[in-house]
Amino acid sequence: MSPITRSRISNGAGEAAPRRWVGAPLRLALGLLCAVTAAAGEEPSAPAAGPAPAPSADDIPRLITGYRPQYPPEFVAKQVEGEILVDFVVCPDGTVTRAHVLRSSDPRLSHLAEDAVSRWVFAPGRKKGVAVYTHMQVPVVFQAPSANAAAAALRTPEAAAFDAHMELGTAAVARKDYAAARSEFSAAIRQTPDSAAGYIERAQASVLQGRSDEALGDFIQAAALDPADQAALDAFHKTLADSPEGRWSLLRYQTFETVWRTVFETYFDPGFGGVDWPAMREKYSGLLSTAADEAHLRVLLQQMLGELRHTHFAIVPREAAVFNPSERVRIGTTGTEVAFIEGRVVVAEVKAGTPGYAAGIRPGDSVSKVNEVAIGTTLEALARSGMSTSRGGLYATQFVESRLTAAVGTKVRLELVGAPQGSAPRQVTVECGPNDAQWSEPIGYFPSEPIRYEGERGRDGVAYLRFNIFVPPVMKKIRVLLRSLRPGDGLIVDLRGNGGGVSLMASGICGLLCRDEFVLGSMHMRQGVTDLESYPQAAPFDGPVAVLIDGSSASTSEILAAALKEKHRARLFGETSAGAALPSMFKSLPSGDLFQFAIADVTTPSGALLEGNGVAPDRQVLRTRLDLNEGHDPVLAAAREWVDEQRRIGPKGRKSRDGAP
Repeated sequence: MSPITRSRISNGAGEAAPRRWVGAPLRLALGLLCAVTAAAGEEPSAPAAGPAPAPSADDIPRLITGYRPQYPPEFVAKQVEGEILVDFVVCPDGTVTRAHVLRSSDPRLSHLAEDAVSRWVFAPGRKKGVAVYTHMQVPVVFQAPSANAAAAALRTPEAAAFDAHMELGTAAVARKDYAAARSEFSAAIRQTPDSAAGYIERAQASVLQGRSDEALGDFIQAAALDPADQAALDAFHKTLADSPEGRWSLLRYQTFETVWRTVFETYFDPGFGGVDWPAMREKYSGLLSTAADEAHLRVLLQQMLGELRHTHFAIVPREAAVFNPSERVRIGTTGTEVAFIEGRVVVAEVKAGTPGYAAGIRPGDSVSKVNEVAIGTTLEALARSGMSTSRGGLYATQFVESRLTAAVGTKVRLELVGAPQGSAPRQVTVECGPNDAQWSEPIGYFPSEPIRYEGERGRDGVAYLRFNIFVPPVMKKIRVLLRSLRPGDGLIVDLRGNGGGVSLMASGICGLLCRDEFVLGSMHMRQGVTDLESYPQAAPFDGPVAVLIDGSSASTSEILAAALKEKHRARLFGETSAGAALPSMFKSLPSGDLFQFAIADVTTPSGALLEGNGVAPDRQVLRTRLDLNEGHDPVLAAAREWVDEQRRIGPKGRKSRDGAP
């Protein structure tokens, strides 16, 4: 690509002339700042500011069709003027791309200039006869129109409609019909969305109607459109701060706005998967006044996030998150793990010596109620909403888990049905006790988590590895275990119930199991695509590897399982994974709660989407409630049988049979 330089193009009078836009009919005088074109077929990167040599293009772009920015009628009385320098690129087809404001004397006019320039059409610049990308700049100057021009501008149909709706809204306020007033002011805003006046009047009507959250949003919008209205916003802030109800109104609005805007700015799909996200802001901000406390606000925010129909969007109560050792003592456990089996939430494991074991909870028990919440009814409601059975099972399982790992001292009422056919329902009350597990350290706003780890090389040379979360302390233990394996050994990695964690750990584990560099998967973000790569470590383990997965294996578990499967480095046993594999981040909200939000979509090395699909096992093996009750694990047994067979065959036999390295 050629170095990009910059020079001015004369308007024929010997010097460059900026475009000057006013409310009256316009003159199209060409005055552009131009940069040298890049090589044919290449798009130039953003240039550095400052003067530069003359362009080397054979022919500079020539404006064919210009779009005149509209001078807002509501700016006439305030005599708003300014000069905006717009930077852009003319494509080989003559259209404009990358239009953005470099400098603006009045931010209220910036988007008008940017939008206008984006619509221009040129005869493209040419280099050696070939149409090329050309970097250009143009100063757009806005002048307030004369009195006659202003009168003409104010007579536009949009302006007339705006005035009519504003008058009707004012009349509605006078008769104290605030709902009608808000409707009329909203109609005025639709006519001229860049008018601060419409937002100010609607905000005042909202205040009179007691809808302070929406009023605050409109005051903020008005202040953004017209700095002169900042005083109204400041006054409203002060009014809210004078009472507990007002302070809560302010806090819940700030929390709502943080959640909505974070999604708006970071969601990996600019089209939001077909969801009208700005419309969601309008819909749910109108319900903010119904959120009387933090619990109801969390529900409302979660409902809004549910419109995206994706995992990894959650509001986490601050009291449920651990960030320092002193907080660990407050998060308890019953020692009970559950899984989605036979279409029900079923107890998969109960640790001996825990409150759950003492209360008589046993593997294979079906959880039919938790604190009077009927799990079957919940699953039916999720199905009616269009959610798949597996996704509904994941959410129901997570709901039950959250109740079984509540604050220390919390009593949980359960209705259980035993595994043997014909078992009658029984009522159990269990109290969450202290969790004496090792805890991970927080990573930014990603909180500490209790670690469950099991890893051992058996005397027969088959190692069993199971852990509940991908966090750095676990990686150290995994490395020690894998380094202890010998030629001819086998490995079983049990990822059932593992909900994910730090995605880079999947790369590290692959590096201990694979001899060559490869891509585990790709993260598709709004800014572009980033690959998760694995780099081989010294003397990686190359014996047979079996991976166990189920409907609760999620996120990093799925990335690892899919990569090892497609690499033909492991054989997968069990059930299709959760299909919940969106990389996410956490941030603190004004309310103090945590907001988890997805920032990317993930594809496997073959390009398959994990979210909503999951990873299918090479061999499906289902557990039953009776298996759990009798202490039998058919998934582990099938994996063990395969590993033993592969060890008998040996490396050469495995390679000739299935091509695995």
